[in-house]
Amino acid sequence: MLYRICRVKAASGISVPVLGVGTAQIMGVMCSDWLIASMALSAAAAVLLGNGGARRPRTG
Repeated sequence: MLYRICRVKAASGISVPVLGVGTAQIMGVMCSDWLIASMALSAAAAVLLGNGGARRPRTG
């Protein structure tokens, strides 16, 4: 069950960087250090949560 929750969280987490990039383009701050750090942390979290489903428990 936890691996399903992690996969849903990782999939929905994709919207955070997408919306952040769109907002940053409108504001004209695409090269700001805080934006790059935020995007890197969001990507790392999505990767870690996405790998939560890699080891599924054996059934039966």
